[in-house]
Amino acid sequence: MMKKSIFVLKPLVATILSLISTHSLADAYWIGNDGNYKDDSNWSIGKVPDLSMENIVINKGQANVEFDNNFNGFTQWQGNGHNQIIIGSAQGEAGSLNITVSDELYGIRSDWDSSLIVGADGGQGTFTFDKRGANPDYKNSIGIANKSTLIGDGLQSQGTVNLLGTGKNPSSGGSSPQTAFDTGSLTIGSNGGSGLFNIDGADASINGYVKDFDLNGSPFILGTGANSTGTANILGGGKLVVSYPLSYDPSTDGKVVIGQDGGTGILNILGQKQGVDANGDPITYSSRVHFYNGLVVGTDTNSKGYVNVSDGGELRSFNETVIGKNGGEGHVLVSGENSRFNVLANKNNTTGSSEVDEVGIGELTLGSQGGTGSLTIDDGAVVNIGYWSGYLADETQVNITGGAGALHLTDSADSKGSLIFKGDEGKVGVLNASEIDFGEGQGSIIFNHNDYSANYEFTYELKGGGADHSFLVTQSGVTVLNRDNSQFNGQTLVNGGVLEVNGILGGQLEVNNNGTLTGTGTVGDTVLNTGGTINIGHYKDTQPSTLTIDGNYQGNGGTIIFDTELAGDSSPTDKLIITGDTAGTTNVKVNNLGGLGDKTIQGIELINIQGNSNGIFKQQGRIAAGAYDYYLVRGSDTLNTNPNNWYLTSEHSGNGNTTNYLRPEAASYIGLVESNLTAFNHSFHDRQQTLNEHYESSWMRVQYSHDKYLVGQNNQLENKTTRKLLHLGTDLYQKDQLHLGVMIGYSRAEVRTKSDLTNYHSTGNADGYSAGVYATWYDQTPENGGLYIDSYAQYNWFRNKVKGEELEKEVFNTEGHTVSLETGYGLILSKEKQKIWSIEPQVQFIYGSNSALNYTEKNGTRIHIKDQKDQWRSRLGVRFQVQTDQTQLFLTTNYWNQNKYASVTMDDGKVNNNRAKNLFELKTGVQQNLTKQLQVFGQVNGIVGNKSTESYGVSVGLKYKW
Repeated sequence: MMKKSIFVLKPLVATILSLISTHSLADAYWIGNDGNYKDDSNWSIGKVPDLSMENIVINKGQANVEFDNNFNGFTQWQGNGHNQIIIGSAQGEAGSLNITVSDELYGIRSDWDSSLIVGADGGQGTFTFDKRGANPDYKNSIGIANKSTLIGDGLQSQGTVNLLGTGKNPSSGGSSPQTAFDTGSLTIGSNGGSGLFNIDGADASINGYVKDFDLNGSPFILGTGANSTGTANILGGGKLVVSYPLSYDPSTDGKVVIGQDGGTGILNILGQKQGVDANGDPITYSSRVHFYNGLVVGTDTNSKGYVNVSDGGELRSFNETVIGKNGGEGHVLVSGENSRFNVLANKNNTTGSSEVDEVGIGELTLGSQGGTGSLTIDDGAVVNIGYWSGYLADETQVNITGGAGALHLTDSADSKGSLIFKGDEGKVGVLNASEIDFGEGQGSIIFNHNDYSANYEFTYELKGGGADHSFLVTQSGVTVLNRDNSQFNGQTLVNGGVLEVNGILGGQLEVNNNGTLTGTGTVGDTVLNTGGTINIGHYKDTQPSTLTIDGNYQGNGGTIIFDTELAGDSSPTDKLIITGDTAGTTNVKVNNLGGLGDKTIQGIELINIQGNSNGIFKQQGRIAAGAYDYYLVRGSDTLNTNPNNWYLTSEHSGNGNTTNYLRPEAASYIGLVESNLTAFNHSFHDRQQTLNEHYESSWMRVQYSHDKYLVGQNNQLENKTTRKLLHLGTDLYQKDQLHLGVMIGYSRAEVRTKSDLTNYHSTGNADGYSAGVYATWYDQTPENGGLYIDSYAQYNWFRNKVKGEELEKEVFNTEGHTVSLETGYGLILSKEKQKIWSIEPQVQFIYGSNSALNYTEKNGTRIHIKDQKDQWRSRLGVRFQVQTDQTQLFLTTNYWNQNKYASVTMDDGKVNNNRAKNLFELKTGVQQNLTKQLQVFGQVNGIVGNKSTESYGVSVGLKYKW
């Protein structure tokens, strides 16, 4: 036996009907001004209308009435079966009826042929039923019950119905809110009118318990007819039920329609409510809507339907559910972590002792019979497509099983359907469906979320479709596909964000500007456009992987990124396999995974092409590891490699010679260290020219020099070094032939290196500082010649920088010291009037040593300088000079020898300095006395050696005797 429903006690308007007395007039009009519904003078008939009134009409002003325990009500409207309450049906007029409930009143129910009309014929009507002040423990419902309800019907009509309550009844043990609205059908916004239906913490049932009644069309319509707008808001834990399973006949009851015949329908299901259950424990329940006989959102040409489920709201649609139909446009947004859209069908459900037959699994269609439909799932919301089971009378005993039903993207060639996923990290919308079926129309799955954690996986099976009308689109976020979707025949458009394919993705694929394809799986025919990227392997993972294009590949200026442990031929690397043909141009970028660099023979295979290899793959940026530069080259028979494939190689073959590409930075490191070792080297005459046993002096000199020499295998690197020096000092002690002094200096070295093989270049610069002492025994005069012995010791420190082309700047410090011992003996060749000609043989030994350099570049390359310690430079020279009273001219020839030069090891690759060890120098200059105390001097020099070693310089200085 069926349980007695609480809806039996619902009234039309409890207070209205409890006050009316018997009259014979057909219509009663509200004419009152003070708002008191119970005042007889406020009615056109002079009395409060009774049950026999055909129409009770409130077209102007506001009528207020309160329900309380003074009115017991009636069980049924005793009219002729066609009664109407009409609120706001006069053109340009506005009427309203406000009902409040304060006690536990048992209400009455109207005859099922009665109607409620709010806002019609150009008028404005408002009906409010408020039971928020009633006892919350009252188990029964008080509200409105009738055959049909119209809200906003007719051009320029505006109707509003507000149902206000406190949410679910805590004592009922079920799910019924305290306020009920029970009608056979409800139409909101029709024939050019605008209707608004607000349920806030209340309950409404449409077609509840209307049996054996043939209801034509849909029981619930939002917006029907051109220029019509119907809106329903379900708030505050309220509930709307349409076509309750035990009270409707599926053969006669239609589906809910939101937007029809050119109208616009809007359904908002928003929020949750905090309360307590029957035991007094805290509970949260959603604003919810249940459509038990299906739903159509947007049907017929120029119609638009919108559904918004957010902030924890819930929508359940049973049986057929369609978004966008018959040329109409429908859009559903489900947003918020606790928001739900459940598309279901009954499965072994019972209510009490009555059993409902199983009717299968729910299905959702986006775009049907020429319609356009979209479903957006955002911010952790869930859409379930499946079935439910349990006891209908108690929502707490209803089990929802998602993932059993299919989502159809269109069911006809002239339809359009879109499924859109949005949300932040960890909160991307969730769809539980068995599969997604692409139909004959234009269907799209769009990923527009902001989850870049690489934890968002799209797990659904994709079926059907065609390249010209079925699309998988990424716009932002990282979306991972791990399953076999080889049955998908559409087109994948990576327009933004990242698509990671680790399984199989059928159809065609196009990567566009700002889009990135990653993964280790297999895709179909692929086009890579300008600004698009293929980054092989898992997102945020550099483990070498393989991506397969099972089809043809077209490059239109995009970029493929490979992660490779740069070393020899067998280096671990990402690989791209293309089973079809290639065409167009593609940029290739390679990231080094800590490889130390090495010599290659055949090269590291990156791209394997099994069809016609007509595409061009161009290296983008430098590929450097250790001491070597790598180049991307097509295979060739001469290298014993497949001409179809593309390889990374550090080997260069040209002019019959085979050599390896060396990084120019290697020579820049060498150039800086060598410059550090010699920056403050000088001879006695460079520093002070001549001395005299009778005075002390202070001096300063400025020097500029330029060096050029070759570095590396086959002299492929060329160094050009420019040095600038400021050097100054003073005698602190002088006695007889002995002079003791101190000196300081600053130097600036700039090294520019260029590779003859790659044309890559690098630069280095060093700022150096020096402090030292010197001691000179000078027993020589212009007239008689004689011996001099000079020595000095200096401590030097440097701030060095190296910048390679397309590489980051490297900064490091070094320090060192130099010690020099020099001697010479002047011999007078001739004495003429005011001229003295002399020759001075010289010999000098300079010892230099620099601190060890063990440095790791930002790219991971380890730099180690060798042979920078215990360097000896020896000089054997002859100075020719002519002395007048105020001027001395000189010419010096020197032979230089160095025992070793610094070399650099970059990871496991060593690069040597090829600078000549034997050098020949020619130097000439002049010394001029300006006054008895002030003397200036200047000189130029040139140095040459084998292996293209050369240098030139100029210096000027001054000395003050004191």
